[in-house]
Order: sequence, then structure tokens, then C-alpha cells
Amino acid sequence: MSLIAESYWIAGLVSLSGAGVLLLCYNAFFHPLAQFPGPRLASITGLWRLYHYAIGDWHDLILDLHRKYGRVVRLAPNELSVVDESAMKALYGHGTPALKSNWYSAFQSPQAAPNQLATQDPQISADIRRRMAPAFKMTALLRLESSMQDCFDKLWQQLDKPASEGAIVDMCHWTDTLTWDVIGQLCYGEPLGSIAGAGDMNVQGILIKFLMVSTVLGHVWGQLFWIENPLTRLLGIKNPLSKFFEWSSMKVRQHEESDRSGVQPDMIDHFLAYRDSEGKPPTRLQVVDGATATIGAGADTVGIAMRSVLYYLSINPAVVAKLQKEIDALDSSESISFRQTQQLPYLKAVVRESLRMYSSVPAQLYRIVPDGGLSVDGHFIPPGTIVGMCSLAQNRDTAIFGQDVDVFKPDRWLGDEARGRYLENALFNFGGTGPRSCPGRDLAM
Repeated sequence: MSLIAESYWIAGLVSLSGAGVLLLCYNAFFHPLAQFPGPRLASITGLWRLYHYAIGDWHDLILDLHRKYGRVVRLAPNELSVVDESAMKALYGHGTPALKSNWYSAFQSPQAAPNQLATQDPQISADIRRRMAPAFKMTALLRLESSMQDCFDKLWQQLDKPASEGAIVDMCHWTDTLTWDVIGQLCYGEPLGSIAGAGDMNVQGILIKFLMVSTVLGHVWGQLFWIENPLTRLLGIKNPLSKFFEWSSMKVRQHEESDRSGVQPDMIDHFLAYRDSEGKPPTRLQVVDGATATIGAGADTVGIAMRSVLYYLSINPAVVAKLQKEIDALDSSESISFRQTQQLPYLKAVVRESLRMYSSVPAQLYRIVPDGGLSVDGHFIPPGTIVGMCSLAQNRDTAIFGQDVDVFKPDRWLGDEARGRYLENALFNFGGTGPRSCPGRDLAM
């Protein structure tokens, strides 16, 4: 290499290094978000946040960050985490101009129809909600209640022997199998065989892997390109979302080929029967997307919520005694129906408090601050800033829920009706809130 060429290389490297240093200095000291508190690394790069997402300790870290720095914390050069009930309405409520950030694109399979989680276009999201709404109406769900009860009865049969023997039971496993069978029954018209041990547990593993990978890759340049590109295709490595989509496509095809006469319509039946404003039916990809979204968003999150309830009941015997007394007072010799649960205020308080203590979705749910900016706790957040709220931090905020936020206390939801409504509106549960919230929230509850 000639001396002149070598000099050009050195000059180029020095220039790049200098530009990098200047960028880091700008992010740390002169960026519009430089005034907001947070870890020093967060002011110069989002890699530290990516690291904690990848190793799986974000659920603990986000609580520590808000307790240390307050209700507004800087997580990356152009990203903030906020805790505030009014900000929740401004970012996620009806009529908000705040759009989803590009992070959600990592949840979109290239070969699938747009899904509600991944799409950033409010109009497309509204169209998807309209298409899925008939399947999630309470009247439609109540017609399938006996099918759901069949899954519970199978679970009781599996638990009867270890319970009579006083054996230790892994309820993490059984809540997983139950939710997969229930959602499978509602969506595909048949349980997935998990309770009986005949289900495809590999599919569950694929779903978990997809959620973990997409949550991390949403923060990486190129996103799904890293796991879906010519090299991965050459090596036969499949995107876990693509694998899950193929499995769901197979289940939809089996459903279409089955005899549906004389049975209660399930969710796929509702998806197939939908017609838009022009009378057009959904495409097959849209039907598969509805089924994929129902299983993907419903099974794991509901299972985690059930485990949260069971965990806090197991370590709070006084709560169990009070709940048992309420249930025993119910005039019912059969299995308790959904309508009957509406007569059990303490049960509902236990569920809400469990969801407050530990939400199924600990990740930040990102929005882009619209024109006009956003005010949170006396801070003005400029337009274009990416702002996320984490349900774990929101639901442990002392300004909302009191100084005893780390105490499992179902009674906080009872007594004062006005206070109860305020807490319920401030609770950021796993289904989200507003027009982009999960359409299956009623089913989950």
C-alpha cells in the first residue's frame, strides 16, 4: 500500500472516530432529552437497554430505574420511559395522534397479512379490529363457555391424583397446558391436546422464542433481516414467526376441511363469515392472521396471569380464606359460570391486584410523541420522542397506588367506589388500553 493510500485510510478512520465522539457528546450533553435523568450509558446508546432485554432482567431493572430516577427516565438517546395516568390516556387513549414506533415491525411475518400488533397505521389497525370483533363479542364467547369448562374438567382430572396424594404440582406447566387447550378450543374448534399430554409442545416453544427474539430485534437496525435473509434461507434456518405462521395455516386448513354442521361457531368461523363495508370476505391470509394473533397473544399471556394469581394466593392464606368464604356463599352446586363470577367482587379484586403486582407483558409499549409534545410530571417531552410505558412500573407507582405498592392487597380495590374506578383506569394491564388494545381482553378476563 502506498504512503498516500495509507494516509487516506488513517484520515478516514480518524474522521469516523471523531464523528462518533461528537455524536456521543451531543447525545449526552446537547440532545433535547439531555435534561432527563437516567443511566449515563442510556444518554449515549440504546445498546445497554438491548443487553438487558436480551438477558431477561428488564422486569426488575425498569422498577429500579423508576424508583431511582422518578416518573420519567431516559432509556436511550431518543427514548423515555414514563409513568403517569394522564400520559397513558394521551399516548394510548381514543383519538390520540401518537403512533406506534418502528419497534413493532419486528412482530410482522413477511409472508403474513398485517397484524394488529405490528401495524403502525391506525386505519389498518381499525380494519383488523372490525374483522376480529365478532369473534370476541361477549355473546359469542358465552356460547363457547361449556367448551372452555370441558378443558377445566380435564385439568381437574389430571390434578385429582397428585392432590389426593399431597404431591407437589408444577402449576406453571398446568396453567400453560390449560390456556393452550382453551384458546385452541375457542379458535380452532378443538383443544390442542396439551392437558392430555398429546399437544405439540414444540409449537409453544416456537412461540416463546418468537416473542423473545422479536422483542430484542425490535431495537436492532434491520430487525428481522438478521434471522430472515438469503444466508439463513440457504442454511435452512427459519424465522420462528414463520414457523408459527405455517403451523397456524395448517390448523386453519384442517378446520376448513372439517364438518362444521351442528356445532357452535368458533373464532375461525366468525373470521370466515366476516364481510367488509363492500361485502368482500377476508382473504385466507387474513383469516390465518386472526387465528395466529389469537393464539400468539392469548395463550402465554393468560397463562402468566393465572400463575400470578395462584402465586399470590399461595403466599397469602388470609386472602385465600376470605376468597373461599365469598365463593362458598355463592348458591351454586355446579361449576361457577362467568355470569356468576360477576357477583364475586373480592374475586375480581384478587385478579386485578395480581395483574397489578405482575403483568404478563413487561416490555415497554412504544409511541411517538405527536406534534405539540407531551407533559409528564412537570416535564415537557418534545415531539418525535419515542416514549414507552411499562405496566410493571406504572402499576407499582406510589403516586397512584399508595406507599404499599409492593404489598398484595386486594382490598385496595374495594370500599371507595370512586377510588376503585380511578385505580382501574390507571391500571396498565397486559391487554393495553385504548383503540390499539388487545381485542381479546374480555376473553382473557
